[in-house]
Amino acid sequence: MPIVGGVLKLKTAPIGKGVDTLVRKIRECLSAGGIPQIVPEYGGREFRGPDDSPAVLFRCWGASREVKGGVIYGLPAELVEKAKETVGDYHWILEEYGRF
Repeated sequence: MPIVGGVLKLKTAPIGKGVDTLVRKIRECLSAGGIPQIVPEYGGREFRGPDDSPAVLFRCWGASREVKGGVIYGLPAELVEKAKETVGDYHWILEEYGRF
């Protein structure tokens, strides 16, 4: 992954765009018996989408064969910032954005 100005520019195809995609993937992971992981940065470097929008890496621990992980971009900057502060917690995303 090339690093441009402290930001990880990804060469892989994203799995989706927007908050609705993130909420859908979290629910899909939970339904498959997995634990959603939202990774807002790696090694102190932020993820960005192909359009340079804020992005996160989504993983489904324990059900990764059933639920594809990858980069979701086009997210509000405040969502990504809060994800940095609440490492390991996905509940707030469902509460604030998914009508949990």
